[in-house]
Amino acid sequence: MDRQRLVSAGRKVIHPLAALLAAFGVTSMIILAIGDSPLDIYGAILKGAFGNTNAFLSTLFRMTPILMTGLAFTVALRAGLINIGIEGQLCAGAFIATLAGLYIQGLPPLAHMLLTIGAAVLGGGLCGMLPYGVTMLALMFVRGNRGAAVFEGKHFEEIK
Repeated sequence: MDRQRLVSAGRKVIHPLAALLAAFGVTSMIILAIGDSPLDIYGAILKGAFGNTNAFLSTLFRMTPILMTGLAFTVALRAGLINIGIEGQLCAGAFIATLAGLYIQGLPPLAHMLLTIGAAVLGGGLCGMLPYGVTMLALMFVRGNRGAAVFEGKHFEEIK
């Protein structure tokens, strides 16, 4: 029984490791084909992502939404569901949180933060309740334009 467990654990480690090595191998061949050194390129990637405190914090900042959407997909998958609209839910939640953060004034900082987080959860959750297909594709355009306008500091009246 112990040998079987060891073989099973080994397979769980070897398969992802083999995929990672294959990805590095293919990427290295592409880098060599364009005439650069793979070690220089990988070094630049590591330096850009982890080279100093600001680079590391920037990596964490950009990684968090991707990590959270992966976690959301995993939770749904464990529940027996396949959620193909997680990116849209992220955008909708971010958009609603931005609106709540910008337009709800006069609260203490902690209450304002909790309300903004609640608005993000509500916005993403409501977006997840919409039927997939044409509705989601249509809303991607609307969310994209409205969200870009809010982040540029414009109001709805200016972008109609």
